[in-house]
Amino acid sequence: MGKWIPIFMVMLAAFCWGTGGVFTKMIVPFGFSSTDMVFIKSVVALFFLVLVNIRKGTKLFRINKFADLKYLTIVSLLGYFFYGAMFVLTVNEMGVGIGGAMLYTKCAFVIILERWIFQKKITSKKFFTVLLTITGCMGIAGLFSGAFEQITAKGLLFGFLSGVGFAIYDVMSKKVLDKNTSETVTFYTFFIASIVVGFIVHPLEILQVIMQNDLFLIVILYGIVVSGLPYILYVWALSKIDAGIAAIVSTFELFTAVFAGIILYHEPLNMITICSMIAILLAVFISNYTFQKRRW
Repeated sequence: MGKWIPIFMVMLAAFCWGTGGVFTKMIVPFGFSSTDMVFIKSVVALFFLVLVNIRKGTKLFRINKFADLKYLTIVSLLGYFFYGAMFVLTVNEMGVGIGGAMLYTKCAFVIILERWIFQKKITSKKFFTVLLTITGCMGIAGLFSGAFEQITAKGLLFGFLSGVGFAIYDVMSKKVLDKNTSETVTFYTFFIASIVVGFIVHPLEILQVIMQNDLFLIVILYGIVVSGLPYILYVWALSKIDAGIAAIVSTFELFTAVFAGIILYHEPLNMITICSMIAILLAVFISNYTFQKRRW
């Protein structure tokens, strides 16, 4: 039972991430760029994290050793910020569905990075579950229903880079979680991203637009639901389970996106999408099931 608690936390985090498209449709029309959106959710998530962990005081900021700061910077910039930016570019180039499918190529990149950094074996079980997961993602994206005309070389490049960035986030977070708490890792993820992106965007202009259009509530919900809460849950789960398993389970984000489309935008649900969702569920089950050798 214990190992299923972090699995459930990853699912809950994925559910939160899956609402991102709904929030984006409400906020972007006011003129915010993709970088503005990253800045907004990073700052809100940072304040949310500090508020939730206020009793910990300075322990929240305390890292095991100064050398860990370089890994935390990689997690924040090459992981959190980079994959977020590449994902938005992929979506702009090829659409939300294909962008989501490309993002979860991270499952393959995670097992490659785990092999390189942690010397973990790439087993036939891992290979099969990753193949099943990516196939399911492609089906949900509509690639088996004639969506190939939306694919471009530039979009594929951005998509693969988003997968690489997300994989870096997973694996490097796992590395620093050995001697740092999940709350500390998440704090520095948001803190570093907020500072760096803050120099790229125009914070005062963003605040002005928010105030003029009474967007405070929706922006706060966006930062908490899409960034603050899911990353707290996800990084905690990473401290308990393998990054490869977390990567596969996190594809539940696509489930949320599918049902949000059906409920809010009356998008159709076809048999290919249903089969693709079953494929992902099967991959999650296989990745968490220990096969026993039969004794005769």
